[in-house]
Amino acid sequence: MTDITVGYHNDRLVAVKESDDAARSARLRHEADLLSRLDHPGVVRLVDFTEGPPAVLRTVFVGPDTWLRHAPVGEFQAPTLAALIATVADLHETGIAHGALEAAHILVGEKHRPTLCGLGDGNTACDTDITDDRRALAALIDQLGTDDALLAQARADLEDPSVSLRAVVRRLDMQSSAPVSTNRRFSRLPPAVEPRQFALPVIAIAVALFLVAGALRLTGGDGFVTATIPPPPTAPPTTTAAPVPPPSPSAPAPDAPTIDHAGRRYAVGEAGDVVVLGD
Repeated sequence: MTDITVGYHNDRLVAVKESDDAARSARLRHEADLLSRLDHPGVVRLVDFTEGPPAVLRTVFVGPDTWLRHAPVGEFQAPTLAALIATVADLHETGIAHGALEAAHILVGEKHRPTLCGLGDGNTACDTDITDDRRALAALIDQLGTDDALLAQARADLEDPSVSLRAVVRRLDMQSSAPVSTNRRFSRLPPAVEPRQFALPVIAIAVALFLVAGALRLTGGDGFVTATIPPPPTAPPTTTAAPVPPPSPSAPAPDAPTIDHAGRRYAVGEAGDVVVLGD
């Protein structure tokens, strides 16, 4: 089992996995390699990896809870599943299969957003691995223990290879209403501006130029007039926001198993790859 702790690294709260075991060290190295190729809000972010012994993998700390103890409930189930399935679809399109989709490897991020960890079993996304990921997603729906018709349809779609993961996501998105921070990326290009939005500024500029030209044609006693052009408006001074201290980690649930390490208490998950911080 990999030792898991939480601490600070370069003033950043990080989850730390480390192991002296050769096989586990190889899995950590493999996970670090996969994470180095990913930049996705639905997957934990790599901080660094150091060879051992012990091998140490650091990722950005997401939160203290996983679906093992805090699975989505009620109206949040459908949109949260949509966000999770969208992340898995993105991984597959990148050429990666997770390989171990289970509740212990789904961290509960900000605004209920699911964040995947535990990619030590990840590999190239061949048809068999993609099918395994889809079946694992269907099993996660079973574990939610719900009789919701929408989720039942999503489960059936996941078992049908002719239905794409994107189609499953669209159906869940269209029929669910709870606000969940999804994992989808948005274009960084600004939205197109309608032509009529330029109409008033263009007219105002044209009128101003006409008045200036007319003023310059006026003559005084000496045949000339001096036009005073006001300086352009200056932008308001920018202020630098005060640095925000790292958030205080939440305490573990009362029923969470704990370990003592270096004078601090940590809650741990059942599968060994769960990162949960205690007091």
